[in-house]
Amino acid sequence: MADDYTIQVYHTEWADCINIVILMFDIKHSEHVGIIEVRAFRGESKHAGEGYIWNLQVKREHRGKGLAKRLLQNAEYAAHRNGSTTAVLEWDKRDSHQWVFDWYARQGYDEKEFGNGYALMKKEL
Repeated sequence: MADDYTIQVYHTEWADCINIVILMFDIKHSEHVGIIEVRAFRGESKHAGEGYIWNLQVKREHRGKGLAKRLLQNAEYAAHRNGSTTAVLEWDKRDSHQWVFDWYARQGYDEKEFGNGYALMKKEL
């Protein structure tokens, strides 16, 4: 099953960060099935050493196959490879279900701040 999918990585470098887009494709059907993005801050940025992760999505019909976890692991690896020592993400209860928060917690993310409907979650890389 894992061999039915492939990952493609695209990046854009800036002075203080690198933006990375990771796409997952279903090889058999030649279609895009998932995405995640990460911004690895470096240099003199006040967020240097942080990899900010966002936009994790897997098409509904491809869920339950471990693809979100694979995308997240690829994003964490890309952030670490580009100098990040922590991964950071936000969870907003207005836009996401509680199970999403719980899923990130199972992936090793700890809630660092909670306020006004959102949580800041971090993981050491």
